[in-house]
Amino acid sequence: MVFDTIPSISNIYVTITGPDAIPDSMITDQLVTLYKNGATPRLMTGIAMQESSYMQFRNFTLFNRADKWPNESYDGGSHIGLMMVVPNLTRAWNWFNNTNEGVNLFVNQKLAFSRTYVNRKILEQSKIGITLRD
Repeated sequence: MVFDTIPSISNIYVTITGPDAIPDSMITDQLVTLYKNGATPRLMTGIAMQESSYMQFRNFTLFNRADKWPNESYDGGSHIGLMMVVPNLTRAWNWFNNTNEGVNLFVNQKLAFSRTYVNRKILEQSKIGITLRD
């Protein structure tokens, strides 16, 4: 834009932030559906409550703007969202992707590690004559 041959520069800033709230019932339905074949179908709802207090977004100031931003871990963002997974754009801004990633991480890595650990402990204890339940 030019006025009287003097250049005019305007800066326009656009900030996209999170919604006011995602209904708890929607989060619960999503997590129960994702883990419906698990031994404890509501386990993921408990994990989400522990990890994020059921919040994909929370109020804090970022980029000099107080608003709803993706919920970050206590250390400043090494994990993010409802399930506190490693951040990327889709996990931060899309709670469906966040819950999907969190449940997949649990099923494919955490649960497998847990089974290996428990089986190793059962074997160790059996060697010294102690029988542990499965």
